[in-house]
Amino acid sequence: MIATKDYRHELRVLDELLITFLETLPQEDWNKKTVAGNWTIKDVAAHLLDGNLRILSSLRDQHAEEKVNITSYQDLVAYLNRLNADWVHAMKRISPQVLLELLRISGKEYCDYYDTLNLQNFASFSVAWAGEEKSYNSFHIAREFTEKFHHQQQIRDAVGDQTLLKHSYYHDFLSILVLGMPHALRAVNVPEQTVLRLNIKGFQTFGIDFRYSGGSWHILEQTGTAFAGSVTIPDTLAWKLFTKSIRPEGIVNNVVIEGDKNLAINLLNLIAVMA
Repeated sequence: MIATKDYRHELRVLDELLITFLETLPQEDWNKKTVAGNWTIKDVAAHLLDGNLRILSSLRDQHAEEKVNITSYQDLVAYLNRLNADWVHAMKRISPQVLLELLRISGKEYCDYYDTLNLQNFASFSVAWAGEEKSYNSFHIAREFTEKFHHQQQIRDAVGDQTLLKHSYYHDFLSILVLGMPHALRAVNVPEQTVLRLNIKGFQTFGIDFRYSGGSWHILEQTGTAFAGSVTIPDTLAWKLFTKSIRPEGIVNNVVIEGDKNLAINLLNLIAVMA
């Protein structure tokens, strides 16, 4: 199981950044389309509210949701997609002002709840996109940070605001997402000690290596090791790619590939959301 650093402070600050941004958002911008399918800025904000309330209800208050028969990863994804769609549709009847007030209240309680947890205890929900059946609270909270980050970035991106991509939190976001890369590469069979390199360039420079050894992939710091293949992705596209807002075929002409293209292109297949 993967343990991460404590992201609870960052989670709280990220929530405060969202509220500050939405407080100054012109009324007409709430209906602007985002990269999240057909969702508008208001829809994405409603989804973030749903996340707050669902955590408080199911984890803090131990409220039992409906019982569903989930026997596979795809069953779980389908169930979550239905929950998300139902909530966003229902929230269309409330105003941006009411939504913002609910985000203020629930966001603080959501962060307060996470402050009570022991990071080394097992979380109620595993980080499935990293291949885990059980996860520590530390990784669960880190995953929550990535959810909060990329949905806020969807909102900001819709009005051309790239502030989050210039923030150190984008580096934190990427550091968490790549923890799922060994699982994403699990079907890529290569000789022992093969190294693949991922670079992200732009406001933030981010680089990480992945080495195949002992029958699985492992994360390495970049040390100048020779690689079999590498991919360099603009940071304005990386967050969209790894959260499935765009797919590899849509950006292949915007990335730089070195070495074995057939190997390196597998680095574009990470999906660090439930999708």
